[in-house]
Amino acid sequence: MEEREGRVEGLRILSEEYKRTVIFIRVNYPTVNKNNHVTRNIIKEIKRVIEKNIEILYVKYNESLEGPTLTYVAEGDIKDIKIKTINIEESHPLGRLLDIDVYDRSLNQISRKDLGINPRKCYLCDETAAVCVRSKRHKTEDIINYIEERYKQYEKFRNY
Repeated sequence: MEEREGRVEGLRILSEEYKRTVIFIRVNYPTVNKNNHVTRNIIKEIKRVIEKNIEILYVKYNESLEGPTLTYVAEGDIKDIKIKTINIEESHPLGRLLDIDVYDRSLNQISRKDLGINPRKCYLCDETAAVCVRSKRHKTEDIINYIEERYKQYEKFRNY
């Protein structure tokens, strides 16, 4: 909880200083140990993709109890930025493994729903991801296995 409050305060300071869109990215990795070689490598890859596709004014990489995270201040129309992040989540092989939150200048989060886009699906079934998370429908080890296998397949393909 303390970690989250510190993150929110950091986002608020950036929003006030830059008066631009703020992006926060983390890997959707369950358990307490979110900081491992898989999550760090996923974040490093997505950092490259984000910085190639969005005009960035500020970037901060951090490792904490939330695992590795990226915080950005971005230039451009917030809806365009949100659409670009959704495209990364949906089209990049590692995109499904991420939470990419986009906030306006007042730190209001822009959601898929705000843009008329369907919510994300669960990794393991066809249910909405939020429903599975709240109901704890799947075993933690099954989710971790999915994430780690997806990452291994990406590395295998990338190194091919």
